[in-house]
Order: sequence, then structure tokens, then C-alpha cells
Amino acid sequence: MSEFKEYLEGKRLTGTTIQNYLAQINKFNKKYKEDLSKAKEFVLSSPVSLRKAAMAHYLVYLNKEEIHAEIKKIKVRGGERKHLDTLKIEEATPLINYLLKLHEDQLALYCMVIFDTGSRIRAVLLLRKRDIKEEGGKTYLVLHEKRRKIIKRLITPDTYKWLKKIAKIGDLQNDHYLFFKDKKNKKSVTLDEVNTKYYRAYLKLKNISRKYLGTGVGVSFHWLRRGAGKDIYDKTEKDLVAVSDFFGHEDPAITKIYLKIQAEEAEKVIEKAKRGW
Repeated sequence: MSEFKEYLEGKRLTGTTIQNYLAQINKFNKKYKEDLSKAKEFVLSSPVSLRKAAMAHYLVYLNKEEIHAEIKKIKVRGGERKHLDTLKIEEATPLINYLLKLHEDQLALYCMVIFDTGSRIRAVLLLRKRDIKEEGGKTYLVLHEKRRKIIKRLITPDTYKWLKKIAKIGDLQNDHYLFFKDKKNKKSVTLDEVNTKYYRAYLKLKNISRKYLGTGVGVSFHWLRRGAGKDIYDKTEKDLVAVSDFFGHEDPAITKIYLKIQAEEAEKVIEKAKRGW
């Protein structure tokens, strides 16, 4: 599978997408013993776009044009984001409590931090003890986001309580990673290490939340991030500029797309937010 992984990397797919595709093909090979005549059966057994896309790439990689043509004809459901875009605070809180009851403490903490800060999961995974700042009786996290952007975000006292308990920050030195306990003596972690940890957490959250919600669609970290943004959007009376700053976006127009706000409403919000100067 290493050569297929290299093929996918050449397509400039994201690390998460590559991990998802590899997982699907590994599942196919394990179940059907690499019998490509079963490719259509495999796709139909879970007719979602992810499985179809993974198999389509695999067949192109193997130069199986006839089977690929059959797979392309299969109609599948759209991506999961079309079914569930956000997890609002009133929905996130009971899910987090459910994770804690299952003793999935670290997974619950990821969700708490994402909802408090609006950050991406990879930035959360790369937190070190030195990134926890206490000022004026409040606790902040310094997160290293995409494009080397550094953001400072307030977290709730409750999140900080769980951060101390779950990450056991009292046992760590300033340069130690909170969620890579085996990296105490390393100054950095590799992209593969971060992606592997993210992917495992992603799958676990998906599987647990599917059972919790009683649906075929599970929650992702992305939906938590978007839910946190919509929570800020509502609480600031639809201040798109405030939400844009919360996400670390350079342009409120990007935030508009991210939150899937209707164009006319977004224009009014942006206009209102920019008035006064």
C-alpha cells in the first residue's frame, strides 16, 4: 500500500483524505482478499462518496479501466457535511459529557478546546505546556495554526480544569507536548505522527457519535469548529468580523463561505460591522 499512498500524495490530496482512502482500500483487501471483481459490491455496501472515491482512485492506480467505468456509474450519497454541518453548544455539551462517561477523556478534551478556541484539531494536537498562559485570572492557549499563524484564545475554567486533569500538565516541562506523552525529549513531531494521531481520533469520534446520535452520520472536529463559530456569530448579533477573527481568517468573506451564510445576509452583516470609522 506504500506505493498507492505515494500515488495519492502525487494527487496533492490532504493527509486526512489519503488516510481515509487507504483505510477504505485496506478494508476492501481484508474483506475480499484483493478480488477486484468485488469492487462494485464493496462500494454498494456503503454507498457514500468517500468509499466510491477511494475505490475509483485505486482502480485508476491499478489501470483497471473497465471496472473503474462501472464504479463511476454508481450513484452515492453526498459527503457527510451535507447531512450535518455543525454541532451547536447545546448539542456539543451532552456529547462531551458522554465521552467523559465512556472514559474517552482525551477525545472529550479535544472537543472542549476546539469549541472554546475555534481552532483546528492539528493545532490542538501540537499544544505544548508553554502554550498555556494565565493572565488576569484567566487562562489562554497559544495555538499554531495554518500558514504559521499564531492565535491566542481564551478557554473556560471548566476546560482548564479538564486540561490539568487529563493532560496532567503538572508532570510536564514547558517544551513537552500535551498529547504526545512519548515525545517529552523531542523538540518536534513529524507530520505523519500528527496525521496518524488525528486520524485515529477522527475515527473514534465518528464511531462513538454515530451510536450516540443514533444516525448513520457521525460528528467530526470540523463540525465542532464550525459550531463554535456559529455560536459566536449568534452571541455577537451576527458580527461576521468577530467570527472571522475567532477563526483566524484574513477576510470575513471566507468566514461567510465557511459558515454557509446566505450572501445577502452576509453583506448586511459585513456592512454593519464595518460602520463607525
